[in-house]
Amino acid sequence: MTRIAITGGRGRLAALAASHFQRQGMEVSLFSRQAGGRFLALDDLPGTLASHDLLLHCAWSTVPLTAEQNPSWTAEQDLPLLKTLLEAAASHPVHVVFVSTAAVYGNTEGEPACEESSAKPLGNYAKGKLEAESIIRSSGVPSTVLRVTNLLGERPDQARPQGILPRLVQSVRTQSPLPIWGDGSAMKDYLHVSDFMATLDRVVDVRPQGRFNVGSGESVTILQLARLVEAAVGASVPMHFGEQMPWDVSHSRINSDRILNTLGWKARLRIEEAVQECVAHLP
Repeated sequence: MTRIAITGGRGRLAALAASHFQRQGMEVSLFSRQAGGRFLALDDLPGTLASHDLLLHCAWSTVPLTAEQNPSWTAEQDLPLLKTLLEAAASHPVHVVFVSTAAVYGNTEGEPACEESSAKPLGNYAKGKLEAESIIRSSGVPSTVLRVTNLLGERPDQARPQGILPRLVQSVRTQSPLPIWGDGSAMKDYLHVSDFMATLDRVVDVRPQGRFNVGSGESVTILQLARLVEAAVGASVPMHFGEQMPWDVSHSRINSDRILNTLGWKARLRIEEAVQECVAHLP
């Protein structure tokens, strides 16, 4: 039986991954800075890492917006934790999977960014993730770094300002104007969370080393995404356009050929299907 430790246990992605793996009969331990109930204390993980086969490291103290509001958190919390976990992993045959972000490339107006493309992160969140990647690479610990694009299909978390799709849907249903950074022309790659779970399945099975882009290969603008939501819901999305945040990526196109060639993985759902699937399951 595969034994998996997952950090960031109270976060949306970690909870989804835990349920996904448990349905497949794997033994999963969820670790959180706030222990209690089914969540184990994150401080205890280094001492118990030897009892696991794989570590899925999702824990991160910020999302892009809060990273700008609290620029010191990554250096004070995230990177020291990562170093401690890597030191523990170095003594045991534990494969580390780190959830990074495709935002490390910054704006990619030309050819879609591949893993060898220059990293030009704009915001503190992406800069912190890129530094974490460097620490992992220098550690020599067997690892997989996943540069993930924007996930669709997670339940909204009102405490963490992240995720455009649930906010678009809520705006339609309440007819409350949704604040949009910029004029709606920001173009990004969106990936349904079920496709990301399929990626994790392949990573657990094969445990490839190195960094991999994980995206759908389809980039759409915020306005195009809103039109898809309107078609799925049957009502218009009221939006209020404001200032474009200088740290927010406005043009992102990702090449995921490496993970296709290495793991045989590619996104299953097209953006229209992903939006329909999400809208159908959002409250």
